[in-house]
Amino acid sequence: MRSLILFITILGINAHIFSQEIAGSWKGALQVQNINVRLIFNLDNDDTQWSGTLDSPDEGLEGIKLSNVEIQDSIVKVEIAKLDLVYEGVWDGADIISGTFRQMNQEFSLHLDRVNFDSQAAPLRPQEPSPPFSYYAEEITFISGDGMVTLGGTLCIPDTKKKYPAVILITGSGPQDRDETIMGHKPFWVIADYLATRGLAVLRFDDRGVGASSGTHEISTTHDFVK
Repeated sequence: MRSLILFITILGINAHIFSQEIAGSWKGALQVQNINVRLIFNLDNDDTQWSGTLDSPDEGLEGIKLSNVEIQDSIVKVEIAKLDLVYEGVWDGADIISGTFRQMNQEFSLHLDRVNFDSQAAPLRPQEPSPPFSYYAEEITFISGDGMVTLGGTLCIPDTKKKYPAVILITGSGPQDRDETIMGHKPFWVIADYLATRGLAVLRFDDRGVGASSGTHEISTTHDFVK
């Protein structure tokens, strides 16, 4: 009986050590149409169950909750059901997980490395505007036409004492922030800066349910967006 108890205790200690070793953040990059899309899986274990989140820095996404995390020996499987996303890989026992990323009937090889946050550097984006600016930039909010949603944005104006032609930047499909951040780029910020320095007032704003805007993007219709 003592041997059995000792064996069970050792198994419990090993499982705890295993959880501590694989817990943490793991980064990789998908190659989609010659574009690298960085992904970071953040895995956590509270000694009873696994949980985690997914970040996609190049798409401006952070903290997407994993709906399922399964780790058995060296096999790692994570899922985000609402995105039809599954990643399955094999941990080498150290700093590498090699596996397959599947989403929307597409399949990609995805190699993950353990994240050393001290060595992470932001990508260089020389096109992003930097102060001092030759125009005024004001954070504003306004109410949707049906009065149901408050939208937050940035208004750039060359001079507060004059009237100027005005441009409103509208994002494409899907929930996006006022800069239309994608793949680490902020095209709406670049466009707003270009226009404002040439004498136009420019408004850009977060889609409903994003950033400073209220509402829920997923249940909204095209008619809602028109309002």
